[in-house]
Amino acid sequence: MALNAEHIKLIESQLRLTCPNVFFSKDLIQNFSNSFEVTRLKKGDLLAEEGVICKHFYLLFEGCVRFYHYRNGQEVSTSFFQEEEIFTGISFITQKGSDEYCEALEDLTIARMHIDKLERLYQSHLELNVFGRKMAERFLIWFDHRMHVFLSMSAKDRYKEFMESNLSSLFNRIPHKYIASYLGVTKETLSRIRADNY
Repeated sequence: MALNAEHIKLIESQLRLTCPNVFFSKDLIQNFSNSFEVTRLKKGDLLAEEGVICKHFYLLFEGCVRFYHYRNGQEVSTSFFQEEEIFTGISFITQKGSDEYCEALEDLTIARMHIDKLERLYQSHLELNVFGRKMAERFLIWFDHRMHVFLSMSAKDRYKEFMESNLSSLFNRIPHKYIASYLGVTKETLSRIRADNY
């Protein structure tokens, strides 16, 4: 599936949003955009699997995904991504087998770039190294926040924090059991917390 003008516009906006103080030439934006391939995936398709090295990073045009792993035989959701978000697994950075899965929760329209193409772009366009650093910083900030939420907040406060974030719209899109595991509670506990907040 070919990139269209709207796809390229979103890719450019993500570059500029991630690196607001860096000048990106039209040539760089074109080369960066052309390094993506656009595809459609079905609900339930996997973008990452345990033990498999992740070779791509992604930009979502339509749909949402979740990362999860298994703990004592139960699925535990660790993160969600929605439209206009860039994401990948930690396996993309380490180039070691993934510890988790990434699942399409809806039908997706998604762009992906292979790590080899990204590395070549880093060499030919040094400004893009800032993009890579900013994405790594974004992940570290997110991870630190997730640790803080789980170590210092009650279940009710974790729910409140979730509802105040951009993830709150997921309640109308995905099974609540995935959100419950993300918050570290059972589905029944999540239902009680929600009832107490209405």
